[in-house]
Amino acid sequence: MKALGRQIFYVIAAAMVFALGISGSATAQRLIKGSLVTENIPKPDANVLAAITRYQNIQQYKFQGWVLSGALVSTRIGRTPQAFLIRNPRNKSQNMAAFRNLYRHNTISVGDTKSDPVKRGTTSLQQVTFFTEPAQEILPSPDGLRFIASRDHEGDELYQGHVFSVGKTKSIAFTEPGTRNTGFVFSTDSRWVAWQGSKSNTSDSDILLAPMDDPVGGRRVLFHGKGSFLVLGFAPDNRTLLISRYISVSHSQLYLLNIATGSIKQLNPTSVPTAYGLGKFTSDGQAVIVQSDEGREFVGLLRIDVKTGKKTYASPALDGDVTDFTLSANGRLLAYAVNIEGQSKLLIARARTGKVIAIPRLPPGVISGLSFDQRSRRLGFTFDGAKHPAAIWVYQLKTTQISKWEPRTLDAKLPRDYRSARLIHYPSFTERDGTKRQIPAYIYRPEKSSHLAAPVIISIHGGPEAQYRPRFSKQFQYWLHELGAVVIAPNVRGSTGYGGNYVSLDDGMLRQDAVKDIGALLDWIKTQKDLDASRVIVHGGSYGGYMVLAALAEYPEKLAGGVDVVGISNFVTFLQNTEDYRKDLRRVEYGDERDPKMRAFLEAISPLNNVNKIRDPLLIVQGQNDPRVPSSESEQMLSAAKANSVPVWFMMATDEGHGFRKSGNVLALRAAEDAFFRMVFAIHAPT
Repeated sequence: MKALGRQIFYVIAAAMVFALGISGSATAQRLIKGSLVTENIPKPDANVLAAITRYQNIQQYKFQGWVLSGALVSTRIGRTPQAFLIRNPRNKSQNMAAFRNLYRHNTISVGDTKSDPVKRGTTSLQQVTFFTEPAQEILPSPDGLRFIASRDHEGDELYQGHVFSVGKTKSIAFTEPGTRNTGFVFSTDSRWVAWQGSKSNTSDSDILLAPMDDPVGGRRVLFHGKGSFLVLGFAPDNRTLLISRYISVSHSQLYLLNIATGSIKQLNPTSVPTAYGLGKFTSDGQAVIVQSDEGREFVGLLRIDVKTGKKTYASPALDGDVTDFTLSANGRLLAYAVNIEGQSKLLIARARTGKVIAIPRLPPGVISGLSFDQRSRRLGFTFDGAKHPAAIWVYQLKTTQISKWEPRTLDAKLPRDYRSARLIHYPSFTERDGTKRQIPAYIYRPEKSSHLAAPVIISIHGGPEAQYRPRFSKQFQYWLHELGAVVIAPNVRGSTGYGGNYVSLDDGMLRQDAVKDIGALLDWIKTQKDLDASRVIVHGGSYGGYMVLAALAEYPEKLAGGVDVVGISNFVTFLQNTEDYRKDLRRVEYGDERDPKMRAFLEAISPLNNVNKIRDPLLIVQGQNDPRVPSSESEQMLSAAKANSVPVWFMMATDEGHGFRKSGNVLALRAAEDAFFRMVFAIHAPT
């Protein structure tokens, strides 16, 4: 009876939305409850809230690095994610057969023989930060005695750094209030910390330094940078910093900063735009190793001699980007993760020669947060896959054993029948080498419960220079299990992970080509017998929110609805109103609105100016304090949609920024999405 009642509820809701679409929703009442401001969103069903809560409580852990008594991780147990100390576990040996059973059909091979024991262990958690906001940038010192964590205020992204002693909850706030502070890096002896600081009304950034024995009184500005400068690492003698200037996803510059004088010298100057990412000095200080695509289609690890400028690659040429790397404390080992079509491959090599000595095999998924412990005996990282919630994994260098650290707080009652993802490629509208260009996407299918074709949710990533990778998603698993929907996550042109050429395919005047890739996906969906092409909803955040709005305007007859989360509605107003530290960086990607020709193009493709083409139901979600995509982008889209009789729902959180992070707000958002999906699917349900 409850299921029938919910079905009747959503059919009634569907009728209400149609009525709004006919009469116009300009008179919709705006309701305020706590931090949430809503329009047209129905009160959630209690059973739906319970189901959503079950999925939201799936525990995930992100590895942040080693301390002497164990490791630091981040997870959400209360209202917001915080830092926790996870102590060295008492491991319980298991054989390979038992471990394979844990991961269903995914095989795990560690070391050289199948007889290698694999260990799993339980351990305890100790909360070590108690911010009212989410803990950010949790960074242990190399000696394992201290760590830094930062926080902002209600999503304003003016991050403030706090230094803690491990085992103590009191901290020292050492950054200047009202400024934005990111990219903290400890010196190798743990006595100093350097970082990027910027004021909210400028696009420039400073490089700052503070001693750990007096981080407030000893804080000083080393360098005033024109543009966005980041700290990558200290030289072993603590006299030099490796820093980079970020210009765009495909263009950065490297510099050596003299700490005593504040002078800089460009390292590896080149006339060809080159991308640089993470960078570290080698243990002898004679060279740096940095992520780079110089001379390659994909990002590798480039070794640059500091004195001679000689360059060699420390990683072999692979068909994928190196996404993360770390050096051991003794300087002998190099570990890095390679992104192959979204999946991670872990390699461990000799730091001096680059010779690979181990390739631990893991289930399909994504690796991040690589870090060796203080003795260079263990390699820790976060691993999560489409059906594996993020967890802490540890690789023992001597025994080649791998362990999964599981805190005792894990709820054994949570479901284990998570659905996996399959990589597909679908043809788009342009050709490459005489054939249709293939667009990669991951597709999740629910268990078949009826003979009817399944509705579809297309999830579009942001960035735009991001990439969907098959990490664990509570959201996706809920849609699969509770809505019976198929989820497709495409990596349209402009996504990273597929080489430098692919990233550039949506630049400037090519912006709409990425939207056309969504149109090609809609055409592909029509060819799949198990997918209902009449019940397709697009969902995305940030730039993905723009893609949702653009797709609704471009393909109203092929879509049933859309969910826009903190999305760009007009590129011109977005570029004018985004925070100053982001303006020039975004102009490189989207185009400079101050140029008349580019401005005309941006105005022409902006969804706000094409709202008259949108006919399908729309849910708009926004954080009021968003510094990246200001709330005015959603407010003006809401007004235009109502003026054009678009059936529109709206939710804004007054204590959030670029997306929702607090558990109560997330629950309300997921409930609104659930009601919206069920309503739209009910409107187009086969009879």
